[in-house]
Amino acid sequence: MIAFAARRAIDRGVALGYLENLLAARFGPQHQAAVATIITGSHQPVRLNELINDYQALAPELRRGGPQDSWWANTKRELGSLIQVHRSSRPPASPEARYNRALQMLSSGDADQALAETMRLPGAARAGDWTAKARRYVAVHRALDEIESAALMTGTAPPAQ
Repeated sequence: MIAFAARRAIDRGVALGYLENLLAARFGPQHQAAVATIITGSHQPVRLNELINDYQALAPELRRGGPQDSWWANTKRELGSLIQVHRSSRPPASPEARYNRALQMLSSGDADQALAETMRLPGAARAGDWTAKARRYVAVHRALDEIESAALMTGTAPPAQ
């Protein structure tokens, strides 16, 4: 119950409060890193809808070339995107298609894959704040998965002292 309550609190973006102590007592000895990640993440919560909104606001920046690209590199990229040839088994690699795939993944809750797809966009260097938030979100949810798995595997018996 503690693990699932912690997930609900994290997903709502609220502080864990008394759950911090319960998480540390119940799962801390066997899963120190996961508990620390969850507690730290709860102090600066990142909600999925916040990630989606920020991502949509970054759309123009992500599709353009990075700040380090010259005007010639950006022009070549734009001209190269006019006509694309790719295998039907592989998705298109245009910035627009990558952005749309990442947004779709993010909307379905797959922030990890959306982050990976975003890092392949030409303007990924401009999305540093969003990338940091997405990494925190992914890390906290992986830690929650670990804690929930531990809770399901061990049952309801308290840990031996």
